[in-house]
Amino acid sequence: MSKILSFLLLTMMHFIISGCHDDVVVPVRPTDVIVKVISPKMNTEHLNSEEILFEAELYINNKLEPFNSITWVSNISGPILKGNKLRKELEVGDHLVVCNIEKDNYVYSSEKIKVIVKNQTKIDTLWNSSDLEIFRFKDIPNYTINVDNNDNVLLGTKKGLLRYENNTWHQYLGVLPNPLVGIIAVDASNDIYIGYVFVNGISRLKEGRWETFDMDDSLGGDVHSITFDIDGNLWVATSYGNIIKYQSGNWIEFANQPIKFHHPHSLFFDDNQILWGGSEDGCFKFDGYNWELLQFNNGLLKSWALALGSDGTIWSLYQHKLYEISSTGTRIYTNTDCEYFGFDSYHLAVDLNNNLLIGSRNGIIKFNGTNFELLNLPMDDKAIYDIKVDSQNRIWFCTKNYFGVYKNH
Repeated sequence: MSKILSFLLLTMMHFIISGCHDDVVVPVRPTDVIVKVISPKMNTEHLNSEEILFEAELYINNKLEPFNSITWVSNISGPILKGNKLRKELEVGDHLVVCNIEKDNYVYSSEKIKVIVKNQTKIDTLWNSSDLEIFRFKDIPNYTINVDNNDNVLLGTKKGLLRYENNTWHQYLGVLPNPLVGIIAVDASNDIYIGYVFVNGISRLKEGRWETFDMDDSLGGDVHSITFDIDGNLWVATSYGNIIKYQSGNWIEFANQPIKFHHPHSLFFDDNQILWGGSEDGCFKFDGYNWELLQFNNGLLKSWALALGSDGTIWSLYQHKLYEISSTGTRIYTNTDCEYFGFDSYHLAVDLNNNLLIGSRNGIIKFNGTNFELLNLPMDDKAIYDIKVDSQNRIWFCTKNYFGVYKNH
């Protein structure tokens, strides 16, 4: 049988060869070929989130030649990109990069180029004084800001979570459901929790490892606010208006929640472990059993931002007005009291001296209970996305393109 198969194979090969046209010329593979990598250079170091230029040339017999296609491959990332003179970020690590160029059905490869990518992110310092510092990540939009229990700054961006520690910015690594970090919270153990923009669920960074708590679609969309009770249980408010609790590996709904709180925010516990929260549909407090909707002038108190002063005063921002509810009475502040209320305001915080901080489209407004003051912000993008106060009473803030800190105010 093997002789018959051998005869048939030889016959087919003879037929194929003899059937070829005489004018078809098979290119001869040249031997003097160099794939010259112009960029990146050997042993170059790059920062995380830095776009690296990939460029190469093909030389045959010392002559620069055009080619059909080009691909780049890393021993860590696998295929990087197809094309020449393009830019691409690489993940952190020591990469060995090879450029493969195809010409006339032959593929030629470069030598292995070592490219070192460090877990550090370059920032530009735009302003540095005794009172104020302003920074910028180039081409990385910001969404939210917070500080951990050691006053290290955490910045949620379009490209993940960044941490500022020892005068250096680092990017947290790990496989996350979404790079768009929309909310950051820190528990008593200094574990970090993040929620995402338009993606359900929460991820926790504990002892250097990420863990994601999935959330059923019925519980709500993306998480708008995160807080923790005295026992360390996780509480969240979702975009669907649900207030839910995570305990012993399960999400717990509250059947007696009076209304769905559209776009809820500002979820926090007071010293008596009463849960507070605000939304466009109404503000509430919850003692674990009973819900109470906050009233103002015989109607529901609504808010775009909610805060609680150290003296028990409730502050609410809604439709260019500031609402104050204290033990001595209630009051509404408008642009008659503060000209800056003509700008939309969506964020509130209270500093360690019980001053109210208002994030507006024109910067941060400070209110000491008597006077409003617009803090100096020497940059073009003044619309505040988030405000946080650290243990040294410094005010950290971010806009879409910048972030910074008021050290003395």
